[in-house]
Amino acid sequence: MNFMRIVVFIRFGDVRNVNWVGGEPTPNLPFILEVLNHTKALLPQVWNSNMYMTHEVVSLLEGIADVYLADFKWGPGECSKKLSRVHNYWDIVTRNHLLANHHAEIVLRHLVMPGHTECCSRPILEWVAKNLDCEKILVNIMNQYRPEYKAFTIPEIARRITDSEYVSVVSLARNLGLQLT
Repeated sequence: MNFMRIVVFIRFGDVRNVNWVGGEPTPNLPFILEVLNHTKALLPQVWNSNMYMTHEVVSLLEGIADVYLADFKWGPGECSKKLSRVHNYWDIVTRNHLLANHHAEIVLRHLVMPGHTECCSRPILEWVAKNLDCEKILVNIMNQYRPEYKAFTIPEIARRITDSEYVSVVSLARNLGLQLT
């Protein structure tokens, strides 16, 4: 059974936004659109996503999602296929970030992976700086990767990131002129 969480941020008794999460909210899109169809409150909608979704989903979200809380984890090489068993990751996620950037703001989350600063972090941040409207994007460089479950059996990701890996990615983002959270 797929459970959907709706997170509503409340501050001083006022509802500030609706944050659609669930792991990945995309499988629940028909339900979400139905809920919004019956909602009278005009609240900002936050789409909390790994951004690995179809073109049709992003098209449906135009005019719905005000902010994407968007993950961008793997670079253009084989890392996504090898380590996450995800095919065509770069092509799909870059396309979706471009589409989302046309109609919404983005808080882009990049999880720094151990040993992947050059093959993943650098190309991602360079691509963002070159291809997206960085006035509408905040970048969150995340250092909280920790190996869990089967990650311990894969030597290249069986450790936490080092301070120098994190600092190098943050420095790169700053040098590219990206707005950091």
